[in-house]
Amino acid sequence: MTSSLWLCRYPKSAIAAIAILMASYAPLAHAIAICSVTATGPVIIYDPSDSGDNITGVGSVTVSCLILVQVTPVTYQIQMGLSPGNANYTNRTMKFSGNNLNYNLYTNPARNIVWGNGSSGTSTRGDSIAGLLGVTAIPYDIYARIPAHQSVTAGVYTDTLNILIVY
Repeated sequence: MTSSLWLCRYPKSAIAAIAILMASYAPLAHAIAICSVTATGPVIIYDPSDSGDNITGVGSVTVSCLILVQVTPVTYQIQMGLSPGNANYTNRTMKFSGNNLNYNLYTNPARNIVWGNGSSGTSTRGDSIAGLLGVTAIPYDIYARIPAHQSVTAGVYTDTLNILIVY
């Protein structure tokens, strides 16, 4: 089976990307779909003087597919990339004017399963879309956590991640 994959940047605002998926065994096509992904990052107010626990927030990723032809299910996997310059998923890093604020993204509300690419103890999200011609949209929550007690200056900290959809 041959598969296509595509890439979507994950900034703090929602964006969309389009992909045409054609999974096939020669010579018969088993699924043809046009898919898009939208992502909205969590917006979190972090106060370094707060003596409380970790700060959390929730964002979302929605995968929408227009199924044109389907004989077998369209199966996909959503992978979250690393922060630019990071070599592992221990912490992702938001930046502002030379300052770093560590955080991470998780697949579950308990925030104990790091959303990554499936390597180094990280997990991915995904699903199969079966039996439906037309548009199917599947939302996924992104759970974020900023560890408490980081000494940073005031500002708007941002990060850009790649979201990879693997078919």
